[in-house]
Amino acid sequence: AAAAAAAAAAGGACVQEAIVLSIGRAVAAAAGGGGGCGFAPHDVVLLAAHALLASGGFVPAPSGDGPATGPEGGAAAGLPRGWRSRGGMLALSYSHERRGGSGAPLLEVRAVTMGSSVLLHAMLQGGGPQQLVSVQVDATRVSGVGAAAAALAPLRPLLHLLGARLLQPLLCSLRATVFDPSGAGAPTELVDLCPELQLAILAHLPAAALCRAASVSRSFASLAADDAIWHELFRASFGDFPPRDLSAPPSAAGPSTS
Repeated sequence: AAAAAAAAAAGGACVQEAIVLSIGRAVAAAAGGGGGCGFAPHDVVLLAAHALLASGGFVPAPSGDGPATGPEGGAAAGLPRGWRSRGGMLALSYSHERRGGSGAPLLEVRAVTMGSSVLLHAMLQGGGPQQLVSVQVDATRVSGVGAAAAALAPLRPLLHLLGARLLQPLLCSLRATVFDPSGAGAPTELVDLCPELQLAILAHLPAAALCRAASVSRSFASLAADDAIWHELFRASFGDFPPRDLSAPPSAAGPSTS
Protein backbone atom coordinates (compact mmCIF):
# COMPACT_ATOMS: atom_id res chain seq x y z
CA ALA A 1 0.00 0.00 0.00
CA ALA A 2 2.84 2.37 0.83
CA ALA A 3 4.49 1.65 -2.54
CA ALA A 4 1.22 2.27 -4.37
CA ALA A 5 0.71 5.55 -2.54
CA ALA A 6 4.24 6.65 -3.39
CA ALA A 7 3.70 5.73 -7.05
CA ALA A 8 0.40 7.61 -7.12
CA ALA A 9 2.00 10.76 -5.74
CA ALA A 10 4.97 10.47 -8.09
CA GLY A 11 2.73 9.70 -11.05
CA GLY A 12 0.56 12.76 -10.55
CA ALA A 13 3.71 14.82 -10.23
CA CYS A 14 5.04 13.37 -13.50
CA VAL A 15 1.94 14.49 -15.40
CA GLN A 16 2.41 17.99 -14.02
CA GLU A 17 6.13 17.88 -14.65
CA ALA A 18 5.68 17.31 -18.39
CA ILE A 19 3.53 20.46 -18.58
CA VAL A 20 5.95 22.40 -16.36
CA LEU A 21 8.85 21.50 -18.64
CA SER A 22 6.84 22.44 -21.73
CA ILE A 23 6.02 25.84 -20.23
CA GLY A 24 9.64 26.17 -19.13
CA ARG A 25 10.80 25.77 -22.72
CA ALA A 26 8.32 28.44 -23.83
CA VAL A 27 9.46 30.76 -21.04
CA ALA A 28 13.12 30.25 -21.95
CA ALA A 29 12.42 30.88 -25.64
CA ALA A 30 10.47 34.07 -24.89
CA ALA A 31 13.33 35.25 -22.67
CA GLY A 32 15.71 34.85 -25.59
CA GLY A 33 17.95 32.46 -23.68
CA GLY A 34 18.29 34.79 -20.69
CA GLY A 35 17.44 33.90 -17.12
CA GLY A 36 14.21 35.90 -16.97
CA CYS A 37 10.70 34.96 -17.96
CA GLY A 38 9.75 36.91 -21.07
CA PHE A 39 6.09 36.43 -20.12
CA ALA A 40 3.92 38.64 -17.93
CA PRO A 41 2.41 36.71 -14.98
CA HIS A 42 -1.03 36.86 -16.66
CA ASP A 43 0.47 35.21 -19.76
CA VAL A 44 1.91 32.41 -17.63
CA VAL A 45 -1.52 31.69 -16.11
CA LEU A 46 -3.13 31.56 -19.56
CA LEU A 47 -0.35 29.35 -20.93
CA ALA A 48 -0.72 26.95 -18.00
CA ALA A 49 -4.51 26.72 -18.44
CA HIS A 50 -4.14 26.13 -22.19
CA ALA A 51 -1.51 23.39 -21.73
CA LEU A 52 -3.59 21.71 -19.00
CA LEU A 53 -6.72 21.68 -21.19
CA ALA A 54 -4.65 20.08 -23.97
CA SER A 55 -3.51 17.35 -21.55
CA GLY A 56 -7.19 16.61 -20.86
CA GLY A 57 -7.95 16.03 -24.55
CA PHE A 58 -9.22 19.48 -25.51
CA VAL A 59 -8.11 20.40 -29.04
CA PRO A 60 -7.73 24.09 -29.97
CA ALA A 61 -10.10 25.15 -32.73
CA PRO A 62 -8.59 27.08 -35.67
CA SER A 63 -8.48 30.82 -35.09
CA GLY A 64 -9.31 33.47 -37.66
CA ASP A 65 -6.06 35.17 -36.64
CA GLY A 66 -4.01 32.09 -37.49
CA PRO A 67 -1.76 30.13 -35.11
CA ALA A 68 0.85 31.74 -32.94
CA THR A 69 4.33 31.88 -34.42
CA GLY A 70 7.69 32.12 -32.75
CA PRO A 71 9.98 29.96 -30.61
CA GLU A 72 7.58 29.41 -27.71
CA GLY A 73 7.38 25.64 -28.12
CA GLY A 74 4.62 23.09 -27.63
CA ALA A 75 2.98 24.73 -24.61
CA ALA A 76 1.62 27.55 -26.82
CA ALA A 77 0.54 25.27 -29.70
CA GLY A 78 -2.97 26.21 -30.83
CA LEU A 79 -3.02 29.68 -29.28
CA PRO A 80 -3.91 32.43 -31.76
CA ARG A 81 -1.36 34.81 -33.19
CA GLY A 82 -0.77 37.78 -30.92
CA TRP A 83 -2.23 36.09 -27.82
CA ARG A 84 0.34 37.75 -25.54
CA SER A 85 -0.34 41.27 -26.78
CA ARG A 86 -4.07 41.31 -26.13
CA GLY A 87 -5.00 43.21 -23.00
CA GLY A 88 -8.28 42.78 -21.18
CA MET A 89 -9.80 39.62 -22.64
CA LEU A 90 -8.79 36.67 -24.81
CA ALA A 91 -11.32 34.25 -26.34
CA LEU A 92 -10.32 30.63 -27.12
CA SER A 93 -12.30 27.73 -28.60
CA TYR A 94 -11.73 23.98 -28.22
CA SER A 95 -13.13 20.70 -29.49
CA HIS A 96 -12.25 17.35 -27.86
CA GLU A 97 -10.24 14.37 -29.06
CA ARG A 98 -13.04 11.97 -28.06
CA ARG A 99 -15.09 13.62 -30.79
CA GLY A 100 -12.24 13.43 -33.27
CA GLY A 101 -11.08 16.96 -32.52
CA SER A 102 -13.34 18.27 -35.27
CA GLY A 103 -16.78 19.78 -35.67
CA ALA A 104 -18.24 22.76 -33.88
CA PRO A 105 -16.31 23.85 -30.77
CA LEU A 106 -17.43 22.22 -27.54
CA LEU A 107 -15.70 24.66 -25.23
CA GLU A 108 -15.38 28.44 -25.24
CA VAL A 109 -12.89 29.98 -22.82
CA ARG A 110 -12.73 33.66 -21.92
CA ALA A 111 -9.66 34.89 -20.04
CA VAL A 112 -10.27 38.26 -18.42
CA THR A 113 -7.48 40.28 -16.78
CA MET A 114 -8.57 42.16 -13.65
CA GLY A 115 -5.73 43.90 -11.86
CA SER A 116 -3.40 41.21 -10.53
CA SER A 117 -5.91 38.41 -11.22
CA VAL A 118 -6.99 36.36 -14.22
CA LEU A 119 -10.61 35.24 -14.37
CA LEU A 120 -11.18 32.18 -16.53
CA HIS A 121 -14.73 31.50 -17.76
CA ALA A 122 -15.09 28.12 -19.50
CA MET A 123 -18.42 27.43 -21.23
CA LEU A 124 -19.37 23.97 -22.49
CA GLN A 125 -21.83 23.89 -25.37
CA GLY A 126 -23.94 21.24 -27.05
CA GLY A 127 -26.19 18.53 -25.69
CA GLY A 128 -28.18 20.72 -23.33
CA PRO A 129 -27.99 23.94 -21.33
CA GLN A 130 -24.67 25.74 -21.45
CA GLN A 131 -22.37 24.69 -18.60
CA LEU A 132 -20.16 27.36 -17.01
CA VAL A 133 -17.02 26.75 -14.95
CA SER A 134 -15.18 29.77 -13.57
CA VAL A 135 -11.94 30.10 -11.64
CA GLN A 136 -10.06 33.19 -10.50
CA VAL A 137 -6.27 32.98 -10.25
CA ASP A 138 -3.96 35.42 -8.50
CA ALA A 139 -1.28 35.97 -11.15
CA THR A 140 1.19 37.22 -8.55
CA ARG A 141 1.68 33.59 -7.44
CA VAL A 142 3.65 33.03 -10.68
CA SER A 143 5.35 36.41 -10.85
CA GLY A 144 8.67 34.78 -9.95
CA VAL A 145 8.55 32.20 -12.75
CA GLY A 146 11.69 32.24 -14.87
CA ALA A 147 13.57 30.14 -17.36
CA ALA A 148 15.77 28.50 -14.70
CA ALA A 149 14.53 25.12 -13.45
CA ALA A 150 14.25 26.30 -9.81
CA ALA A 151 12.17 29.30 -10.90
CA LEU A 152 9.49 27.01 -12.40
CA ALA A 153 8.40 25.76 -8.96
CA PRO A 154 5.37 28.15 -8.69
CA LEU A 155 3.83 26.43 -11.72
CA ARG A 156 3.16 23.20 -9.82
CA PRO A 157 0.58 24.54 -7.32
CA LEU A 158 -0.96 26.59 -10.14
CA LEU A 159 -1.45 23.48 -12.29
CA HIS A 160 -2.92 21.59 -9.34
CA LEU A 161 -5.40 24.42 -8.73
CA LEU A 162 -6.42 24.60 -12.39
CA GLY A 163 -6.73 20.81 -12.59
CA ALA A 164 -9.07 20.64 -9.60
CA ARG A 165 -11.19 23.73 -10.32
CA LEU A 166 -11.14 23.96 -14.12
CA LEU A 167 -10.15 20.80 -16.00
CA GLN A 168 -11.83 18.12 -13.86
CA PRO A 169 -15.20 19.94 -13.56
CA LEU A 170 -15.15 20.45 -17.34
CA LEU A 171 -14.48 16.76 -18.00
CA CYS A 172 -17.34 15.74 -15.69
CA SER A 173 -19.73 18.19 -17.36
CA LEU A 174 -18.57 17.06 -20.80
CA ARG A 175 -19.55 13.50 -20.03
CA ALA A 176 -22.91 14.48 -18.53
CA THR A 177 -23.95 16.82 -21.36
CA VAL A 178 -22.24 15.49 -24.50
CA PHE A 179 -20.76 12.02 -24.32
CA ASP A 180 -23.25 10.27 -22.01
CA PRO A 181 -26.28 12.50 -21.35
CA SER A 182 -28.48 9.46 -20.54
CA GLY A 183 -26.10 8.26 -17.83
CA ALA A 184 -27.11 10.68 -15.10
CA GLY A 185 -26.09 9.32 -11.72
CA ALA A 186 -23.78 6.68 -13.20
CA PRO A 187 -20.36 6.29 -11.59
CA THR A 188 -17.56 8.40 -13.03
CA GLU A 189 -15.35 6.37 -15.36
CA LEU A 190 -11.58 6.48 -15.62
CA VAL A 191 -11.73 8.13 -19.04
CA ASP A 192 -13.66 11.05 -17.51
CA LEU A 193 -10.84 11.98 -15.15
CA CYS A 194 -7.96 14.36 -15.78
CA PRO A 195 -4.57 12.71 -16.50
CA GLU A 196 -3.25 13.49 -13.02
CA LEU A 197 -6.06 11.45 -11.41
CA GLN A 198 -5.91 8.71 -14.07
CA LEU A 199 -2.23 8.15 -13.35
CA ALA A 200 -2.80 8.16 -9.60
CA ILE A 201 -5.38 5.36 -10.04
CA LEU A 202 -3.27 3.35 -12.48
CA ALA A 203 -0.45 3.47 -9.93
CA HIS A 204 -2.48 1.13 -7.70
CA LEU A 205 -2.65 -1.65 -10.33
CA PRO A 206 -0.41 -4.72 -10.36
CA ALA A 207 1.91 -5.15 -13.35
CA ALA A 208 -0.36 -7.51 -15.32
CA ALA A 209 -3.40 -5.22 -14.98
CA LEU A 210 -1.27 -2.22 -15.91
CA CYS A 211 -0.22 -3.96 -19.14
CA ARG A 212 -3.88 -4.65 -19.96
CA ALA A 213 -4.78 -1.02 -19.28
CA ALA A 214 -2.11 0.04 -21.79
CA SER A 215 -4.08 -1.68 -24.58
CA VAL A 216 -7.19 0.47 -24.02
CA SER A 217 -6.06 3.61 -25.86
CA ARG A 218 -3.00 5.60 -26.83
CA SER A 219 -3.45 7.96 -23.88
CA PHE A 220 -3.72 5.03 -21.44
CA ALA A 221 -0.67 3.40 -23.06
CA SER A 222 1.33 6.56 -22.41
CA LEU A 223 0.18 6.78 -18.79
CA ALA A 224 0.69 3.06 -18.12
CA ALA A 225 4.29 3.31 -19.36
CA ASP A 226 5.16 6.03 -16.86
CA ASP A 227 8.55 5.36 -15.24
CA ALA A 228 7.35 6.44 -11.78
CA ILE A 229 4.79 3.61 -11.64
CA TRP A 230 7.16 0.93 -12.89
CA HIS A 231 9.94 2.09 -10.60
CA GLU A 232 7.72 1.50 -7.57
CA LEU A 233 6.51 -1.88 -8.92
CA PHE A 234 10.10 -2.97 -9.49
CA ARG A 235 11.17 -1.81 -6.03
CA ALA A 236 8.22 -3.59 -4.39
CA SER A 237 9.21 -6.87 -6.07
CA PHE A 238 13.01 -6.73 -6.10
CA GLY A 239 14.05 -4.00 -3.68
CA ASP A 240 16.36 -1.12 -4.45
CA PHE A 241 18.60 -1.63 -7.46
CA PRO A 242 21.47 -1.58 -8.22
CA PRO A 243 22.85 -2.95 -4.94
CA ARG A 244 26.31 -1.58 -5.75
CA ASP A 245 27.82 1.22 -7.81
CA LEU A 246 27.79 -0.10 -11.37
CA SER A 247 29.66 2.99 -12.51
CA ALA A 248 32.82 1.72 -10.79
CA PRO A 249 35.37 0.30 -13.25
CA PRO A 250 35.75 -3.48 -13.34
CA SER A 251 38.61 -5.10 -11.50
CA ALA A 252 41.96 -4.66 -13.22
CA ALA A 253 42.56 -8.39 -12.86
CA GLY A 254 39.68 -9.05 -15.25
CA PRO A 255 37.37 -12.10 -15.10
CA SER A 256 38.67 -15.28 -13.55
CA THR A 257 39.83 -17.97 -16.01
CA SER A 258 39.98 -20.75 -13.50
